[in-house]
Amino acid sequence: MKIYEMLKEANEKAKKANIEEYELKVRYIFEDLFKEKEVDEKEFFDAINKLCEGYPYQYITKNANFFGYDIYVDDNVLIPRLDTEILVDSICKYIEENYNINDDIRILEIGIGSRCPYNCNIKKIRKI
Repeated sequence: MKIYEMLKEANEKAKKANIEEYELKVRYIFEDLFKEKEVDEKEFFDAINKLCEGYPYQYITKNANFFGYDIYVDDNVLIPRLDTEILVDSICKYIEENYNINDDIRILEIGIGSRCPYNCNIKKIRKI
């Protein structure tokens, strides 16, 4: 089966399963699965079947974007969300406004799993 036909069939399946933004998610799955290896039709449709069953595409691809960084995720950690990016941004603004660059700043992150907020805080703070 040609790639175009695979994508078309996958989109039809995802649409029929009422997946929100199905075309985008199908494209993400395809691109993430096969960016460094040859296309495998069975592997692709296994992933699409998981998507249609309600499995988040980030867990399927083992990848989530957070603050412009690609983050490894699996079903042992929470998928970072936009509201978490807003929280990180607020923390960085607070630090920038209330501390000097040489101050000893301690950040405690509990129960996040992926460490995305902590890692992004550190990267953003170093740029301040």
